[in-house]
Amino acid sequence: MTAAPRPPLATRLGDGGRAVLDWFFPPVCACCHFPVRAPDGPGLTDILCRACRRDIRVVEAPPCGQCQLGADASLPECERCKALPASFDSATSAFPYAGVVGQIIRNMKYRHGPHLASPLARLTVAANGSAIQRLLGEERAEAIVPVPMAPLRRLRRGFNQAEVLAAELGAILHLPVLADAMTRQRTPPQARKSGPEARLANVSGAFRVIDPMAVAEKRLILLDDVMTTGATAACCAGALKDAGAEAVHILTVTRAGAGALTRLPDPQMTLRDERMS
Repeated sequence: MTAAPRPPLATRLGDGGRAVLDWFFPPVCACCHFPVRAPDGPGLTDILCRACRRDIRVVEAPPCGQCQLGADASLPECERCKALPASFDSATSAFPYAGVVGQIIRNMKYRHGPHLASPLARLTVAANGSAIQRLLGEERAEAIVPVPMAPLRRLRRGFNQAEVLAAELGAILHLPVLADAMTRQRTPPQARKSGPEARLANVSGAFRVIDPMAVAEKRLILLDDVMTTGATAACCAGALKDAGAEAVHILTVTRAGAGALTRLPDPQMTLRDERMS
């Protein structure tokens, strides 16, 4: 497990080698890159500086009990999900995309930081434990499916952030990850589209299940790093349902536009690498 943004070589060295790297490449905050003290264990202090830990906010219980998107509390119930296909059974997000965790995601995607998937997965479990326990308990989730990335875009980035996040979360939750169950054809980036209708049209028909037997009659968690309008996740969930999935529950680390926020319950909490039972 990699604790802070360091050269990848650090993950293959012993304590002595890491100490040498710490001398030449001091650990820095995964959000703002401010130097942090050398980690003394797997906790928030090994990935974030004190100021960023204090600034972490989590999405409160969403106002819409049907879609569970965590939309802006000032909007009418279900205002955002009205434009989405009824293809998923629930959706939940842990953090706002505008905050500290959103910046970590941007650092992961645009500064080639796949090693940040580990702290992001641990943060998600720490902040959204009750929702995840619901998925494992009453919803009986059986596997995790990462939202696929178009092959050329993945080649350019070097990795699919949803896939590396799914691998880390799957290890924590004891769930298999079906990384090869789906494919995505190339479409213009969603960030270039404004409004739910345009985003929905952009990804309509973009997803295809290439291994229907892997998802048929299964209860799935569809994982992504961020949800904006929900168009991508909804279309992906629709493809899984068309292939025979019994249930699809969307889980994202962050939510764009989430308005009802609160502090992380304990900003000094230790994020131990424990496996949930």
